[in-house]
Amino acid sequence: NIFIDSQKRIWVAPYNGGLNCLTRDGKLLATYTTRNSYLSNNVVLSLAEREGQIWIGTDGSGIYILNPENDEISTIAHAPGNPYSLPVNSILCLYSDSNNNMWAGSVRGGLINIREVGMKIYSDALPSTEYGLSEKAVLSIYQGEEKDIWIGTDGGGINRFYPDNNRFYHTCLLYTSPS
Repeated sequence: NIFIDSQKRIWVAPYNGGLNCLTRDGKLLATYTTRNSYLSNNVVLSLAEREGQIWIGTDGSGIYILNPENDEISTIAHAPGNPYSLPVNSILCLYSDSNNNMWAGSVRGGLINIREVGMKIYSDALPSTEYGLSEKAVLSIYQGEEKDIWIGTDGGGINRFYPDNNRFYHTCLLYTSPS
């Protein structure tokens, strides 16, 4: 994964190599791995920024929140038996919306809306219902012009979520090969 933050620093996460921070001209500023930081997993799947902090989605250790100014790292993770924790610890994508909410797409735990006061988890729902995802493996997240959230899933097409009325609209994509 690669990400450019608001300070124009380049964040690079090579597979199983932790996280590196570089200047625009390629000078290494910092490296974060299991050997030299609070990270307990070197497999970084997603990166995003919120309020100057770098959010790090991992494959199996949840979400780490890094303050690059002082190298402090906090974590949000699944805790068995705790319904207020992440549903799973593998986070495929992260997105900060225009309302300063963080959205996390998980491998098999659905869409997670993380706010200052808590989180809400949206998982898969029965076909033709508007109150859940068409598939709980979320691959991508993007906010549209109308403040709607677009969610790409693994096998369930595209979902369009309207946070104001808490409803999902599912789009099934059909691919036909050219003749």
